[in-house]
Amino acid sequence: MLSIKKTCALTTLVLLITGQLSADGLQPDRRNTIAPALKLNDLSGRTHQLTQYRGQVVLVNFWATWCPPCRAEMPSIWRLKQKLKDKPFQVVTVNMGENRETITAFLPERMQRDFVSLMDSDTASMEDWKVTALPATYLIDREGRIAYSVYGAVEWDQATSVDRVNRLLGD
Repeated sequence: MLSIKKTCALTTLVLLITGQLSADGLQPDRRNTIAPALKLNDLSGRTHQLTQYRGQVVLVNFWATWCPPCRAEMPSIWRLKQKLKDKPFQVVTVNMGENRETITAFLPERMQRDFVSLMDSDTASMEDWKVTALPATYLIDREGRIAYSVYGAVEWDQATSVDRVNRLLGD
C-alpha cells in the first residue's frame, strides 16, 4: 500500500498533468450533499465536531507540514479569516497524521489562536472525505453541505475566493 505522502504526491501530479489543478481550481459541488462527519481533537485535546459549526460557513482544509503547497497556502487562509473575522465564518484545519509538536512548531501562534486545528493521527477522516491529494479544501455552507472543493493550493484572500465565501455567507 502506498504511503499517504506518495498517494498525495501522485494524485497532485496527475491533476497537474491533466490540467485539473489550477490556482483558482475551486469547483462548485453540484451533489448538494451534507459534509461527512468530522470529530477530532484539537491541539489542546478538546474534541470538535463539524456539526457544532452549523449556521456558519466553514473552510475545512486537510494539510500536512511536509506538503509544500499546504505550507504555501496557509498564510492566505489566515488572511481570509482576518478579512471575515466579524462574520459567521470558521476555519477548521485537519492535519494528516502528524503529532502535536510537529504541528505547533509549524503553525505560528496567531494561526493556532485563530484556526480550529484538528489532528487526524490515523488519517481516517482522509478516507471519509475521499481526500486523495493535499491540500484538499472544502467550503461548507451554513446548512452543512459541501458548496465548493479544491485539491491544491489557493490564494484564499484574493477577490475570487473572498467573493465565493461572501456569497455563501449571504453578503
